[in-house]
Amino acid sequence: VTREEAIGQTGWELGVWCDLEQRNQLVWRMRQEDRIQDFEARVRGRGGKEFELLLSAQVIDLPSGPAVLVQGLDVTERKNFERRLRENEARFRSVVEGSLQGILIHQDNRICYANPAMARMFDYDSAQELLGRPLWETFVLPENRPELEERTQRLLNGESLPPHPGWRAVGKRGRTIWVATSASRIEWQGRPAIVAFYLDVSEQKRAEQALRESEAFLRLSQSVGQVGSWQWDLNTNQVRWSE
Repeated sequence: VTREEAIGQTGWELGVWCDLEQRNQLVWRMRQEDRIQDFEARVRGRGGKEFELLLSAQVIDLPSGPAVLVQGLDVTERKNFERRLRENEARFRSVVEGSLQGILIHQDNRICYANPAMARMFDYDSAQELLGRPLWETFVLPENRPELEERTQRLLNGESLPPHPGWRAVGKRGRTIWVATSASRIEWQGRPAIVAFYLDVSEQKRAEQALRESEAFLRLSQSVGQVGSWQWDLNTNQVRWSE
C-alpha cells in the first residue's frame, strides 16, 4: 500500500488486520491507557502475505486534536525461527524421551538432564529425581571413578574417545549394573558439558563370566585327566585331542 492510498483510510478498510479481535483489543486498551508497548498483532499486506508485528502506540496532541502514534516492528522472521526451534525441541524430546538407551547430560559433575530410560536403568522413580545430583556419587563405584574422571576431562579438553566397553555402575538400591557408555562434549546453556549414552550390558557380562568359568573348569578337568575332549573342524577336516 502506498502512503497516498493509506491516508484517510482505516486499517480495517485497507484489509490490514487478519484478526478483527486483535484490532478491537488494541482500540480498547488505547481507551484505557495512554501508551501501549509491544502489542503482538498479525497483519496482511496488499498481496495477502501475512506479517507479525510488535506494535507500540501512544496518544499525542496535534493541532487538530488528540491522535494515536503507532510504530510497528516486523518480527515475522523471529517468530518463524522461534516456532521452528520449538518444533525441533519437541521432535528432539520425543526421540530422546522415548529412547530405550539411557541418555545423560552432566556439567560441573552434576546431572543436568536424564531421560526416562536412564531413570529406569538405575532404579529411580523418575528422571526428575536425578536432576542436580552429583554424578560420581550417584552411579559410579569408587574403583571406577579415577578412570571416568580422566575420560571426562579429556572430552572437555576436546578429545574424541572411543566408547567404553563396560564398567560397573550402581543403582539407587545398590544393584550393580554393567554399562557400556559413549560420550562427547556439547554446549549446555552456553557452557561446556558432557552428553553420555548408557547401554545396560549386564546380561552380556554375566554370559561372558559364565563362559570364562566354564572354560576354566574344562581346562582344569583336562589337566588332571578326568575329562577327555576332541574337536573336529569341519572347514579344514582337522581333529584336535586333549591330553
